This record gives sequence, structure tokens and C-alpha cells, in this order.
Amino acid sequence: MAQKKNTRLNNIIKDLSSSDNSKVLVALKQLRKHGKPEAIKPLIDLFNTNTNEDISASILSLFFDLREQNVIEEIILAIEDDSYIDIKPILISIFWQSKLDGSSYLPTFFQEAIKGNYLTGIEVMTV
Repeated sequence: MAQKKNTRLNNIIKDLSSSDNSKVLVALKQLRKHGKPEAIKPLIDLFNTNTNEDISASILSLFFDLREQNVIEEIILAIEDDSYIDIKPILISIFWQSKLDGSSYLPTFFQEAIKGNYLTGIEVMTV
């Protein structure tokens, strides 16, 4: 049974990288039911590279609905990674939009506010 769930999640994550936008949107809907923390990094990568507005909106909605605290570490790693510089304000906003508890990572948020742009600073103050 666990093998079946892992296979399902792996297939969903694989579909996130599809060139077929409808397939990606279906995968995003499936993540709402069958998502696990392992899907956060692929979601962040997709959000960082995606140009489709429907996909971006769906990912944002998914991010802002997060409730499981076990995803925090992956989001923090992405915030600390400068390859995600364009979406850092959004990654930071996940914490106040979703009510995830990022209080253990306040030094990371402060560092991003200091080195980031104005929008990043605003998001950090909101957190």
C-alpha cells in the first residue's frame, strides 16, 4: 500500500514537469489530496520557472493553503537559495498566508529583509 502511494506521488511530481499545461493543472489538483512534503521543492521549482498564469495561481493557492508544519524546512531552504531570488517575497509570504509557524527561522527572515529588495522587506515585516 505504501508503495502504491509513493508511486502515485512520484507520478504526480513527474506530471508537474509536463509541457502539457492541463496535465500540470491536474497534477496540482491531485497534490491537494495526495501531497507530501517531498512535493514542495518541485512545486517551488515549477513556480520559479512557470509562465502560465493559471498554473501560477494554482500553485499559489496550494502554497497558501499549507497547514502541515513539516514543509517549513524546504521552504526555508528555498528562501536561502539565491536561485529563487525572483520569488523570495512570495516564498516568505507563504508563512503569513498559510499560518505556518516560521518563528524558529526569524534570523533567516531578518537576513533576507536586510539583503533583499523592498518587497522582501515588506513580506518579512508581515511575517
